[in-house]
Amino acid sequence: MSKSISTMTKSVLVAVLLCFIGICIAFYTTSRECSVQLAKTKNVLMGAYDWANFTSDIGNNAIPTLELASLSVYVSNNQVYNSNTNTASIFDKIFTTTDEFKIANTDVKFSIDSSEIYNSFLIKIVTLIVLIVIAALVTAQLFLIANYKYALFIKNSILSKRYEDLPFEDLSRELLRNDTQNEKEIADAKKKIEHLANAAAMDPMTNLYNRTTFNNAFEGLLNKVASREKSILGIFRASEINYINSERGYQMGDKYIHDLADIIKDSIKRFPGTNAYRISGTDIAILVPKGDEKVVNAINDTMKLQISEFQKTYDLTNVCYSGYTFFGPKEQKADIMSRADLALAKAQTSTGNGFAIQTENTDNYFQGEMHWLKTIKDIIEHRNITLYYQPIKSMNISIKPYVEIYAHFSTEEGEHLSTEIVLAAAQRHELLVKLEEMIIDSIISKYRLINQTDMRFGINLSSNALLSTSFLLWLERTLIRNSDIAEGLVFEIDEALLESSNMAAERLFGIIHRSGASTSISHFGKGLESFRLFRELKPNYIKIDPNICQSFDRDNTAQQFVRMLIEVSHRQGCVIVAEGIETIAQRQKVEALYVDAIQGYMIAKPQELEDKIELNWITIKNSAEYSA
Repeated sequence: MSKSISTMTKSVLVAVLLCFIGICIAFYTTSRECSVQLAKTKNVLMGAYDWANFTSDIGNNAIPTLELASLSVYVSNNQVYNSNTNTASIFDKIFTTTDEFKIANTDVKFSIDSSEIYNSFLIKIVTLIVLIVIAALVTAQLFLIANYKYALFIKNSILSKRYEDLPFEDLSRELLRNDTQNEKEIADAKKKIEHLANAAAMDPMTNLYNRTTFNNAFEGLLNKVASREKSILGIFRASEINYINSERGYQMGDKYIHDLADIIKDSIKRFPGTNAYRISGTDIAILVPKGDEKVVNAINDTMKLQISEFQKTYDLTNVCYSGYTFFGPKEQKADIMSRADLALAKAQTSTGNGFAIQTENTDNYFQGEMHWLKTIKDIIEHRNITLYYQPIKSMNISIKPYVEIYAHFSTEEGEHLSTEIVLAAAQRHELLVKLEEMIIDSIISKYRLINQTDMRFGINLSSNALLSTSFLLWLERTLIRNSDIAEGLVFEIDEALLESSNMAAERLFGIIHRSGASTSISHFGKGLESFRLFRELKPNYIKIDPNICQSFDRDNTAQQFVRMLIEVSHRQGCVIVAEGIETIAQRQKVEALYVDAIQGYMIAKPQELEDKIELNWITIKNSAEYSA
């Protein structure tokens, strides 16, 4: 290629040089032509006229006859004729087209008409340049073709290993170029492969290794026959992820998982060869190549201080639970995972952010679940439940005060349990109906005890409210039995659950409305389908999904959606609540949209439900914060 470029450059330079030479020749021949023309005209003028008796008529006739551009005649220094024409051009300044002579006492100055000579000169120049350029291009093309054929010949000779057909210099140059190019391509390919391998092995949210990498590393430790050291498997469960996603939005949930992963990575970095893996949405595993209980205690001691700060930042009662087990080469993977699951189950029913170690194999793989079954039954039997409430700030004085009620559970020893984990375990053991009935009974009893009829309690319902006929019958009988306070109860259910069964949703809302209680759709705003639910179910309250409210700063479409929702809801007499408000900016946005009420950590955090609820302090406190 470089040789082809050099050939083209040389062709252009030769063409330029030839053009310059041609212009010089054309200039010389044209100058000679002008001189000859001047000499001929001068000889004719000198002998053709009686200059002493020269008149204007003679001059006017001489100019076209002799093809003159101008003529001036002076007799005894007196002008007797002047053509009064000024036809000088750039051509006349370059070439000599003017001359003069003297006869007796007469001076004559004249210039020839150079237009034909000028046109002839231009034609010569243009023709010469075009011919030279064409010749240069043809020559360059021929050289390019020759070079291409030569390069192709070299390439084919190298590929077919006919090195003897080539000059050594050309062969060396081409081989060196090929080697350099191949090395560059191989290096680029290695980088791409390495990048793809890292991307395939990593979880993008936490920058931890993923489940596939965990399985490979786990198998590698099990296949180390020569090693007699015990390895450690630890599983950390992010117990509050569902709660945070539901109440504070998915962005905060992602940050919770990311920050927890950073804590785990920091706690294991002092142990060589130890890595962390995200093996599911809520679970993070660690593999320690060799260790004992001292290592486990050291990991948890390191985490303890960071977890304490983490709880304050996120305002959580629990952050995560962890279960550990030890294993050696050639053990069954199922047995190891079973021990780790049992340890995790024990940790979840112990102290907050607790951990447990399981060293022995269990006779039954589901012993961890049996442990949970006993825990759930104890909660239901002894009503180990504590109620919390979160006030909702009303922006409309005509709306009754409204608080959402949450249930927290504890063990017989008084240790707090993760609500989400308890509900999930109850669902697995088909005890969720009984657990939910116990929760609703406890809330109704507390409402009667508090006896604040100007206030409404929000009660969250699970999928049982749609799927369990026995629960619906129980709920209907309970509301009829407590018809005197039904007006003070608001039953909340997630929009995603309602979308799963239209007929069941209509049946549930019908039972609640007939009893005099109110209905609320939480996490509302999944899309246009939301308006169909609103039209068919006619809820009393709508709670806008926290993720919509938290996206106002970057998504104008979300604001337009909420404006449309508010306009439609107000026409139907429905109360609009903005959920998950955690900053002043979010509060200002939703207030500007004229929502009816606001809920979130910016307004008030959940607190234990006592025998009396005071809401005045909330208004005063938030007004001060807002003005600040």
